Amino acid sequence: MSCLVRLCYSHATKCPDSAANTSRENKARTTSQNCHTSRQKVNQQSDRIHNIRLQDATLIFFFLFPYLQIYQRSGEVAFPYQELYRHSWNNFFLAGLGWFYAGIYWALVWMCGGLVKALGINTVQELISKPSFIAITTGIMGGVGIALAKEHAHIITTIRSIAAALFRSLTPLLVVIVLSFLAILPFTGLAPLWATKWASSILLALLLLILLFVNAVFQDGEGTSPYGTLVRRGVEAMLVAMPILVGLTIYSMNLRIEQYGFTPERYYAIVFAIVLGGYGIGYAWSAARTSSQWLGGIRGFNVALSFLVLGLAFATHSPLMDPLKRSAEDQEQRFLSGKTDVAHFDFGTMRFELGHYGQEVLDRLAQLTTHPEHQQITI
Repeated sequence: MSCLVRLCYSHATKCPDSAANTSRENKARTTSQNCHTSRQKVNQQSDRIHNIRLQDATLIFFFLFPYLQIYQRSGEVAFPYQELYRHSWNNFFLAGLGWFYAGIYWALVWMCGGLVKALGINTVQELISKPSFIAITTGIMGGVGIALAKEHAHIITTIRSIAAALFRSLTPLLVVIVLSFLAILPFTGLAPLWATKWASSILLALLLLILLFVNAVFQDGEGTSPYGTLVRRGVEAMLVAMPILVGLTIYSMNLRIEQYGFTPERYYAIVFAIVLGGYGIGYAWSAARTSSQWLGGIRGFNVALSFLVLGLAFATHSPLMDPLKRSAEDQEQRFLSGKTDVAHFDFGTMRFELGHYGQEVLDRLAQLTTHPEHQQITI
């Protein structure tokens, strides 16, 4: 009997401690999971910022490298448009062949890893999955692919000629698409376009296609128009309409920004639209003016706007035009002005996607002790 009493007493005294321990373990587990989730979000934010920086570095390289190539060859600060055209397109195709070569390499490497793993050996799969291995070997193989392509320069010339022929044959279709869209738009209004929720992206893609196709047709500007009168007038009409498309694009973006404020993506998009607006005005002027050479003004605008693109690419990674800083400041102003309340303020984006600028905004908001929603801000 005394043993039974001692056993019951022992359980009675240990159960609360056990429950408390379990509660503490659950809290610790939850905290650990939250910390892990936070670390994942911070890592994703770092990767996202890194990818944005990498894309801009690639853009800077693409626009700047032809000038460096010409200067290295001639030693003079003179950049003939024919050579700029040739280097720009050649560099594009060289990079494509480099990536193609690296892609074939990775297909073989992953095949090797899969075969070895099927035999129960995971070492190769673990090695080729490491980010450092991926970065180093991809760079090396891409460089080898570019070097091999440069040894066969006639291949690049052939590819460039084929690409120009393809673009030239499809340009009349693009003209029909653009002019039909603009002709139908007054009858349908803008509401169906805004209802897609992708209006800005669609219009930006359309403007980029016009830019690409026209330059592929124009080439170095030395030849005559490859089209008859009807198609030539259609191309000119399409170029004259480019500012209209740019205006619609910027208006669409402005609606989203007024509704939700700036994000890094919208900031980059508006900068991109402004650049395309410069091209649109220049190309429209080239198409509208009378000249002995078809679209002859495009050459001057392409050179001038390439420097504008370089300047903006550098500026967007300076405190002057940093997208993260501008987005954080804009969202803060929207909150302080009452355009966005606590329920709709995206604290997660501010904390995990806008870098230290977002954290600084959160710190400032937390100090608004007199704000009626201070309690929700500091949660």
